[in-house]
Amino acid sequence: MILKQEKGKLIIKIDKLEQNEIIKKLEEFTVKGLKEIAEKNQVILDLGDLGLNEDDFKNLIKIFYNFSIPIDSIRNTNPITKMISINYGIPVDAPSIINTQNKLNPRANPIKDEIPKINNDKTNKSQNLSAPTLPNLNQETNGILIYRKNVRSGSVLESEKTILLIGNVNPGAEIKSSNSIIILGKLMGTAHAGYPNNPNAIIFTLKLKNPLIKIADMVAEFDEESIKKQVKSREISNILFYSDNNSIRMEIIKEQKE
Repeated sequence: MILKQEKGKLIIKIDKLEQNEIIKKLEEFTVKGLKEIAEKNQVILDLGDLGLNEDDFKNLIKIFYNFSIPIDSIRNTNPITKMISINYGIPVDAPSIINTQNKLNPRANPIKDEIPKINNDKTNKSQNLSAPTLPNLNQETNGILIYRKNVRSGSVLESEKTILLIGNVNPGAEIKSSNSIIILGKLMGTAHAGYPNNPNAIIFTLKLKNPLIKIADMVAEFDEESIKKQVKSREISNILFYSDNNSIRMEIIKEQKE
């Protein structure tokens, strides 16, 4: 575990998820005044490209909470870890590329979770599928619906769970979840995460082409060619959508260099 400061931010970098080692380091740094430093700075937990499951993430955050070190945001390149972080109300510290500024109704209350809420005064249904029929390849695990098939035009894939789609969402098709959506394919239709009132949900897709994006009660349209012009790239991939200030923002996840 490495500590560094940058412009009012305290960066805590973790390369390996070894709880005993993390606790040991926190004990050492606490003696040296870590708590006092954290109180005066925004605390960012840099997890690099670590892929955490929900239990690992909760346990890690609780370790810092037990040391009175509140985590304001995380840095991470793994889309599943980012999804879990946002679902638990901890924002991802990363630059946004496009702000649609499409606002509908005021943001609803975020979902509740098992992680204790920290008072920071810093400046800062069951599965429902209509055509095609759900094939035997699909399964539910750890609160995630895994669906291994393209969602065809005119079809709606819907679940209260987070949806992991291994396939494409074709034009005229819709994928809808009360939680988050991960598409390991191309999004060409409609994706609605956080239905009806969970603004902490996210949408991640490997590729896209002119999709309609909905998160909770917010909606935005994205044009592939316009995005390419704005980011000055012929190809765009690894796209993350999330809500911020009652609008939908888009981030293209790129590999971070040390």
